[in-house]
Amino acid sequence: MENARATRILNYALADEYARRQQLTHGSSMGHWEKTTYKQRDDLSKIQSQWTKLKGHHSREDWSAAVVRAATACEIAVNFAVRREYAAKDGHINVDAVNTELMRANGLKGKLQKILLPLIREKAHNQAVRELKKLALTINDKRNLIVHSGEFCEKPEATALIEQCAQFVVGLVTIYEPKFKLREVTPRTRS
Repeated sequence: MENARATRILNYALADEYARRQQLTHGSSMGHWEKTTYKQRDDLSKIQSQWTKLKGHHSREDWSAAVVRAATACEIAVNFAVRREYAAKDGHINVDAVNTELMRANGLKGKLQKILLPLIREKAHNQAVRELKKLALTINDKRNLIVHSGEFCEKPEATALIEQCAQFVVGLVTIYEPKFKLREVTPRTRS
């Protein structure tokens, strides 16, 4: 019952957001459609965008950058889950307040430990998210070593981390959107 209510509330919010975006993205004079900016996209679209960028880095054998993109997709998945939990809890989403809280939590680990896990403490999916947290901590640690210490990542480690990121993202998002799937990462061959 609680999930149905949250889904209904979020669907109304998404319908309003879709209508607003249609007005923003429709070209005025020629009837052309403009590309939606990254900032205008919803969390699920941002996750897919990160995954698409990851494919490019992967195909260019830029393993460290691919891992950072995958870790970013994980963080956005947590943002998505937090927004869904607030919609279920409060019956609405105060976008500015939630965004401020997400920024203050600072990163994947902070968002999980300081916001999401406390929000779901009494919920049925608490244990599933706690299991996913183990993956998130490994991902977060490697991402931080790459970004803050300049460490590099080789193909075997990058491939394993990207797979962990995929498990985390799909595992978390499907709690709220059961049909969600990530685009497949298929490395292109160099010609």
